[in-house]
Amino acid sequence: MTKKECSLHFLPAGQGDCFVIQFQDNSLNYHNILIDGGNRKALEFKKQKKQLLKIIEHGKKGRFDLVVVTHSDDDHIKGILNLVADDEIESYVDEYWFNSEKTIAKLIGKPFKKTQKYPVNKHLKGAVKSSRQQDYDLYSILENNKKWNQKVITDAVVADVNGLKINVLSPSIDKLQSLNNYWPTQSLKKGAIESSGKCEFDYDLSIEELKMKLPYFEQDESKVNGGSIAFLIEYHDFKWLFLSDSHPDIIVENLRKLLPVGGSQLKLDVIKLSHHGSKKNTSDDLLGLIESQNFVVSANANKIHCHPHKEALVRVLDHVGIEKTNFFFVNKNKDIERIFAKSPSIKTHYPNSKEEGVIFIYEY
Repeated sequence: MTKKECSLHFLPAGQGDCFVIQFQDNSLNYHNILIDGGNRKALEFKKQKKQLLKIIEHGKKGRFDLVVVTHSDDDHIKGILNLVADDEIESYVDEYWFNSEKTIAKLIGKPFKKTQKYPVNKHLKGAVKSSRQQDYDLYSILENNKKWNQKVITDAVVADVNGLKINVLSPSIDKLQSLNNYWPTQSLKKGAIESSGKCEFDYDLSIEELKMKLPYFEQDESKVNGGSIAFLIEYHDFKWLFLSDSHPDIIVENLRKLLPVGGSQLKLDVIKLSHHGSKKNTSDDLLGLIESQNFVVSANANKIHCHPHKEALVRVLDHVGIEKTNFFFVNKNKDIERIFAKSPSIKTHYPNSKEEGVIFIYEY
């Protein structure tokens, strides 16, 4: 019997997310799902595009059956804006999932409040484009594209993509309601916003010092992150958890519904940690529901957000155990390597190729 193969590709995407799931159906045809596009600039996008086309071998290994835009933050949506503007790679896309502000407002039954102008494709240096602006940019591009049916994706959705099952865990209607109330409060400053946040790396703190902080958990309050599309994927005997930037409370609520009868944990092959390893998006309740040894960290330790937080990774170690935990970092740089530099017993894995990122390959 001919073996089938599937693979997970966690591509470098600046501080953001960009992943491809490639799998074969019963007829050995290839299929692909693209999740987010990171915040790659024009030159970086050319490299990303080259890698995406390499994965599908310019159509010889299928098309992108589905492109998921998990939410409108710059480090997830910017690469998708580049993709939809590129005729070559966009021609390989069959369907989009995207919860835009306008479609969310329509679902909830409230009028869309256009409180400022939205300049499209305006690139400014030294600034981060507004999530709301880019949301509207993508809406404007996809509005008349038949590949996007404008359906709002919620935690009520269970989808089948050629034998691959997607159990959507986030967002809930309540999370979308909060996001819908939040958007109109956001103003744009010449099409962009400067980041005012300050952060400090916690990489010099020991594991023992950080363990003392674990009893205190404060959940992420970002309404945009709370609106993230996150899901559990089931394919044959494999289970993968893609958490985007989701809030742990809604993930916990919905994972509990998927627990096996009489079971207290869900066995997972790979988990993509939420919000680039932020300490506010991985809770004890969440970790208590899952059994896994492989955790993917999609972050580049930039000095704007300081993700990943070592505290979040220590929380994982505390639950899973040092001897069982594998951290797969999508990016490799001196700050990422510094996280566990003084803890050689921690199993850290880095990309063999800078452009290919982290790859998991399965045969069955």
